[in-house]
Amino acid sequence: MKPWEYDPAQAEKLLAEAKAAGVDVTREIRMVGRAGMFANSNEFVEAAAEMLRQVGLNIKLDNLEMSQWLQMANKPFAADRQPNIFLTMHDNNSGDAAFTAFFKYHSNGRQSELHDLELDALIDKAGTEQGDTRVADYQEVFRRIYEDKVADVPLFHMVNFMRVGERIDFSPTIANAVELQLASLKLK
Repeated sequence: MKPWEYDPAQAEKLLAEAKAAGVDVTREIRMVGRAGMFANSNEFVEAAAEMLRQVGLNIKLDNLEMSQWLQMANKPFAADRQPNIFLTMHDNNSGDAAFTAFFKYHSNGRQSELHDLELDALIDKAGTEQGDTRVADYQEVFRRIYEDKVADVPLFHMVNFMRVGERIDFSPTIANAVELQLASLKLK
């Protein structure tokens, strides 16, 4: 993915074009964060909301606790759900694009807000392939998601660090980015 530049002037121009085309650009958009999602996440979502307000969007910010956030982020969605922006993080500690592609972008995915039968078919096909064909198919899936659909706006790449004391018998894995099972820690 190629990061987008921070360009408030372009955002204001796009909003003006949308307004001229008859879109109600004053409609409230609910921005939903999750308290304590990562270090300084509350401040991060407040800053992002203010940047969106500065270009002319009507943003109402809610930092929810985890169970409330999950209720909003997961299907079934409320019938009266207003336009929203979610602060979310996603890893792929299982190492296979199938988990991400289906869960977040397939019409039947638990957190997917997309409904694109052509994309669904490509996700289904990629999940049945192997080797270079599977890689190429998933690359096309994510190209469509990030370039054609713009389903997500990546804001950062999270990097985790873990220090392990010399007396501890433990080898970190990618799964430790989201959980650390204390029972797996042992002294040498």
